[in-house]
Amino acid sequence: YVMTTEYPMAREAGKPILPAELVETDKSLLAEKYEGIPDCTDAYNDAELSAALLDSIKRIAIKANDNSPEHNFFIGLAYLGGVDVEADHEKALELITFAAEKGLVEAIEKLVEMYRTGYGVKRDYLKAIEWQEKLIETTNEKYIEEPSEEIQNKLFWVIIDCGDYYKELAKLSKAKEKYEQAMRQFDSVDFDELTNRQKRSYSVCCNRVGDINKAEGNLKGARGYYEKMFEINLLLAEETGTVEAKRDLSISYDRLGNICKAEGNLKGARGYYEKMFEINLLLAEETETVEAKRDLSTSYNRLGDICKAEGDINGAKEYYEKSLELRALLANETGTVEAKRNLSISYSLLGDICKAEGDLKGAKEYYEKSLELRALLANETETVEAKRNLSISYSLLGDICKAEGDLKGAKEYYEKSLELRTMLADETGTVQAKQDLSASYVGLGDICYERLSDICKAKDYLKRAKGFYEKAFEIDLLLAEETGTVQAKRDLSISYDRLGDICVAEGDLNGAKEYYGKSLEIRIMLADEAGTVEAKRDLSISYNKLGNICKAEGDLSGAREYYEKAFEIAFQLAEETGTVEAKRILSISYDHLGDICVADGDLKGARKYYEKSLEIRIILVEEKGSLTSYNDLAISYNRLSICDEKRRLEYLKKSIEIYELLVSKAPKVVCYRKALDKLNRRYGATILSNLGIEQHLPPLPPRKK
Repeated sequence: YVMTTEYPMAREAGKPILPAELVETDKSLLAEKYEGIPDCTDAYNDAELSAALLDSIKRIAIKANDNSPEHNFFIGLAYLGGVDVEADHEKALELITFAAEKGLVEAIEKLVEMYRTGYGVKRDYLKAIEWQEKLIETTNEKYIEEPSEEIQNKLFWVIIDCGDYYKELAKLSKAKEKYEQAMRQFDSVDFDELTNRQKRSYSVCCNRVGDINKAEGNLKGARGYYEKMFEINLLLAEETGTVEAKRDLSISYDRLGNICKAEGNLKGARGYYEKMFEINLLLAEETETVEAKRDLSTSYNRLGDICKAEGDINGAKEYYEKSLELRALLANETGTVEAKRNLSISYSLLGDICKAEGDLKGAKEYYEKSLELRALLANETETVEAKRNLSISYSLLGDICKAEGDLKGAKEYYEKSLELRTMLADETGTVQAKQDLSASYVGLGDICYERLSDICKAKDYLKRAKGFYEKAFEIDLLLAEETGTVQAKRDLSISYDRLGDICVAEGDLNGAKEYYGKSLEIRIMLADEAGTVEAKRDLSISYNKLGNICKAEGDLSGAREYYEKAFEIAFQLAEETGTVEAKRILSISYDHLGDICVADGDLKGARKYYEKSLEIRIILVEEKGSLTSYNDLAISYNRLSICDEKRRLEYLKKSIEIYELLVSKAPKVVCYRKALDKLNRRYGATILSNLGIEQHLPPLPPRKK
């Protein structure tokens, strides 16, 4: 009966079969009578029999079950991770998807994770969002059936996460829609009647919607939401006094500080960041938790950023070093990915400071330390974030090589960055990845543009630069059309500028004017809509570029008109913000207006503008003493030498002395060396040997009649 009926039925039904040998059996005869029978197990060998039974049970367990989403989900997980079975991602996806379609929350959450990380499937952020939407629907149905605060809180966060995923893809309107959907959960209840947890959830919505407004360039709208968030968090901190509430309050100060910084109000930003710092310092001392120390390190960085924006490089360095000290401690204590990533950021920030000081060797050392950590994290985790950070390190080291004049080395680093970013753009398709890819093309284009001084290959390098800039432009145009964000529009305006620069190098002034005009259109719109310091500054750059074109065409009236528009913006920014950058831009505007006077033969008028520029630059050298401020001062003396015949030699001598100082401070910065060599070749011997001899100097421009 077993041989003729039971065994064939078991095989047909796909039942697992375990032959146990109780007496010695003829194996060949057994195989003949029982087709396809597995090897026998010795029934008297306990270990062998146990192992065989366990294997059979596992084979029963990993069979799909059409009636049980839970069972299929767990079996799918087994195939996904290769737990007690050979990994089979295709089968895993099929089983987990089946469970998710039946409404199993855990399965839906797993699919979101899989599609976002690319674990077991091809990474697909849009597919992840589809399943996140399904998760919202499923959780909402459960809440309708059982309207508890616990399930409402779960529903709130799945909606918020969905908004975050849309924001990640720069789909800002969809993100805002989700955040507002989460906020509407509390509309039917008076605010005072909400529980503390619900009030906190409401503040989270305010934070998220504020972030969207800021990304859209609506700083006023963002401030409104951040202030509402602040009111709630202040109330909760005072009422509850919990660590979580105090930390939330510090985040509110951070957001309000960011708005002030974007508006150019550095004093206001510092005030908020200092309040944020006070809370984080207190929490770090009271709790000594990793989170509190990490938040404190962020506060140090924020204050360092303000010092940097104010031109206080030493102050910025001091704050960044305090942050580094904390982050090195956390990296050693915890060894977590986050701690190592934060430490790599601190190294990069200090590298930026060294670079600003002209200490390229110091900058390179910090950037290499950052690179070492990021390469380690990219290999260990293989996450998108880790690979992106590694690409940033390559770019930063490329910048250092470029500043040193090592264009070959810069090109190698930029190409490594490009390789990573191309892969990430293909793999993820995110807005961030595409923006990074565009930046890499720009970096390589800049390298070619820098080499235009090589007359033999000028045309070749110009063609290559143009090719890279056009690739960046294609990406920027696509992102501006797809996302409509302030950042995307700004990037597109920069691409137009670069293509205009190429036209200038080719001698195509009409083409340059057309590109600069398109950039100007975008920047006028951004200055009106966003009103940020950055947007206004960019607009002044556009006016200056178009002024340069008019000047090159001999249209001095048109050039003056553009330069005066740029000057109005520069003057306003210097008055409103008082930052080093704003003052420097104003000095450049004075220079441009002076240049027009020189071209017009009005040397007296030119001298007045150049002297105003000089006044600003002397103050910046005395206050900050940065290499850039010294370089600008040398340029002012050069310009004044053109329009002041009596003091011409004196100004040229001062210019040479400054460049000698710059070369001694930053010997690897090529532009300083080139400027000094040029001045020495043209004037040096004459000036230094006998200040009374002028016949070797080039003729002065004609005076205005």
